[in-house]
Amino acid sequence: MAPLPRCIVDHIRRLKDHEEIAAVVTEAVQRAMVVLDELWLELELGPRKGSAAPRRVLEAAGAGVLSPAEFTARDFWEAFDDLPPMEWNVSVYDENGHFLATVDGLVKEFGFVWEIDSVEHHLATPEQVRETLARQRRLRAVGLHVLGSRPRQRTDDPRGLHEDLLAHLAVAAALPPARVLYGPGPALAG
Repeated sequence: MAPLPRCIVDHIRRLKDHEEIAAVVTEAVQRAMVVLDELWLELELGPRKGSAAPRRVLEAAGAGVLSPAEFTARDFWEAFDDLPPMEWNVSVYDENGHFLATVDGLVKEFGFVWEIDSVEHHLATPEQVRETLARQRRLRAVGLHVLGSRPRQRTDDPRGLHEDLLAHLAVAAALPPARVLYGPGPALAG
């Protein structure tokens, strides 16, 4: 029997599809079955063959990417030189330190939020739709500019999505600064 981190790394070395690798890695990390550092160590200890794709996914996970849809969204975002740096899975609090949401993607300097609204997590049931809309309202109420997009837009209409991102970034840049705190916030400090 091998330890779980080794089993995971052995498995993802055989996969070619980055989303499949991201699905395995993010599931194990989110469920606290393994720590990202353990996967890195196993990858470093093993052979170089088959490690390029897992390295890209582990690097993205280290940058805060927590799902296969976010992995491909990050790749999409980073493919464009005209888009500013984005942070992934940032906790957002109001000015009093009350938690509002953990946003998928955030450009802090503009107060721009990019939400990846997958059908299975945001639009499959009426309750999910209500919660997604309520979440976006909470973020807008404190001055953040939110763009929700479906994962399929990256493949079905990449040019349109890129144009939407640029347009929404321009709107966000023109708005007053958001009245928010990022990270753990004062309510969780100390």
